[in-house]
Amino acid sequence: AQRLMDVDFAVSFTGNAGPSAMEGKPAGLVYCAVAKRDGTVFDFRFQWDGLARNEIRARVVADMVANTLTIMKEESEWQKRQQLRPQK
Repeated sequence: AQRLMDVDFAVSFTGNAGPSAMEGKPAGLVYCAVAKRDGTVFDFRFQWDGLARNEIRARVVADMVANTLTIMKEESEWQKRQQLRPQK
């Protein structure tokens, strides 16, 4: 998705929000990833038990927004540090 859309970051989601097990995967099991333009991929696994389908979906989106913002902030800080380094 990152390469196809030609964006700096892409976020993906897959899993089973429920209400029951599907394809051998328990309800509440969700995998997500953030891909950066440089090819770096950060992956995340979530397992929420006892929550309704829409609660699981809302939580995974909220957590991935927070994770993506953290990754973007770290990238921005790294770029600033690189700009401050003395040129040889």
